[in-house]
Amino acid sequence: MRKRTAFVILIFTILVIVAGLFLWMHRPASRSPGHLRVGYQPTMLYLPVFIAQDQGFFEKHGVKVDLVRFGSANEMAQALATDRIDVTGMSSLTVLANLERNSPGLFRIYLLEVLTEKLSPDALVVMEGSEVRSLEDLRGKKLGLHPGTTLRTYADRFLRSQLGENHGVTFVPLPPHLQVQSLESGSVDALYTLEPIPTLAVSKIKARIVSRGLLARYIHDPFYAGAGVVSANTLKERPEAISAYRAAIRDALKFISSNETEARTVMPKYASVSLEVAQHMSLVGWTEPRSVSLSDWRMAIKVLADMKLIPSEVTLEDAFLGN
Repeated sequence: MRKRTAFVILIFTILVIVAGLFLWMHRPASRSPGHLRVGYQPTMLYLPVFIAQDQGFFEKHGVKVDLVRFGSANEMAQALATDRIDVTGMSSLTVLANLERNSPGLFRIYLLEVLTEKLSPDALVVMEGSEVRSLEDLRGKKLGLHPGTTLRTYADRFLRSQLGENHGVTFVPLPPHLQVQSLESGSVDALYTLEPIPTLAVSKIKARIVSRGLLARYIHDPFYAGAGVVSANTLKERPEAISAYRAAIRDALKFISSNETEARTVMPKYASVSLEVAQHMSLVGWTEPRSVSLSDWRMAIKVLADMKLIPSEVTLEDAFLGN
């Protein structure tokens, strides 16, 4: 009886040791700080996230990232607010400002989309044979642009600044997928639109770009259009994961800066653009909050508030993440 009991104890001890060894061998890697859900849309604004994923920078820094695709900036902001994602690759500044007013302290800003005359997705596009050569030539013309108030407000602002209060330009809201064909058919005389549409129009229908970077040229330079944000809850609960994510994004920004041609070839894997368009379209600038001039930021935010695109009481400075 004693021998049988000793045998049972021995077998049980062996099983415990084997189970413990199995669990130890299959434990999560000690260097992995976490797992993040990152929201994105299929546009080049999210190129740093695409590069970090494609080049293995997230893996290098020990963070696992699931990319979650969204159809609009509002949907993505709602997902962040309801804890369905931890990070946004980029978000509209107007959407974020309103989210901050309604739910203060919900997010922190780790990256900014900075537009200049040379680095900007916006452009004025016409057909090759058009008489339109400048903003002045738009008087009495039909200008196609994205539906909604934001781009219309921008266009009205710079047209008023250059042509006067009664600029005489008729705005025609057009969904992005109808813009190129509307320009070609003559339904509109020009487009004020965003990449990749300008580059697509030039390559497909012999369109001509009259001007790029109108937001920076006529409204404010630099022009801050968006921000990548992290959930404040995720930052509090898993700071190591956010630190690793930010390190990977920094690597991606360096890669884009030093290998732009190669970086462009990554876009078609994630964004709704062909390789041909990706190789020629205008990019934007990205920078971290620590590199931003607060005087420039405050002026840019005031301009947006003056246009009633963001609440006047929201500056978003308190949302900036430091080092």
